[in-house]
Amino acid sequence: MIFIVGIVCLLIVSSYSSNNIYTNILNDINNNRMVVDKSPKASAPPTVAITSPMGGEFFDATAPDFIVEISDAVNPIDKMWYTIDGGATNITFTTNGTIDQNNWTALADGSITLTFYANNSISEVDFASVSINKDTGVPTVAIISPTGGEYFDATAPDYVVEISDSGSPIDTMWYTIDGGATNITFTVNGTIDQNNWTALADGPVTIIFYANDSVGNDNSAQVIVNKDVLDPTVSITSPTGGEYFDATAPGFTVEITDDNRDTMWYTIDGGATNITFTAN
Repeated sequence: MIFIVGIVCLLIVSSYSSNNIYTNILNDINNNRMVVDKSPKASAPPTVAITSPMGGEFFDATAPDFIVEISDAVNPIDKMWYTIDGGATNITFTTNGTIDQNNWTALADGSITLTFYANNSISEVDFASVSINKDTGVPTVAIISPTGGEYFDATAPDYVVEISDSGSPIDTMWYTIDGGATNITFTVNGTIDQNNWTALADGPVTIIFYANDSVGNDNSAQVIVNKDVLDPTVSITSPTGGEYFDATAPGFTVEITDDNRDTMWYTIDGGATNITFTAN
């Protein structure tokens, strides 16, 4: 009769509800035994760091670019995605790039929270958020003075213009009086550049004021004024020099010409009294 002698191993493995514990069954050949090894599972969620855009930045109708650094020291990255509408739409990506234009266009102007997510191969998730601003509105430009049709002489006129923007800050303000050949920036209301004004011929002058905001939206307003540096011509037809008159005041005939004539007057007492007239 032959008896077979051996070792029977009854292996009881306890279950662990924690995701951080796993069970290894090791075959120890040298010691002719089975070993149960319970040790902490390697675990660390991904890291998500937003390089750009930066918080508080303003952007116009064109969707912004983004740079985000995502890594995991233990487990491979499985998926990366972002949302700009609170999770209503989640857009996956594999490399840095540009926010989806259609999603960006659909959003109203104002503050936008951009959130980037990443998970690893064991479904651990991390995220990072940044608040930016969308501004597609143009600045408002309102000219208070000069008013249209005003006349000015050789001295450049003053100007008052009100410029504002409900979204991003005003970046630059400028004006031109020569159709854009020369653009003059300004920061406060003041006087039209004298050299530019002097260089213009008499006649209508179009003054255009511009402004743009920090994301490049721009707007303008214009007013047409008149430059007139020529004096009127005044020619006395009568009375003539040396004539004598009695107690009755003499009549007069005077020819005055100017395209922009405003007021006519005379004096017989050296200017102590000035008497206006409209006809001879």
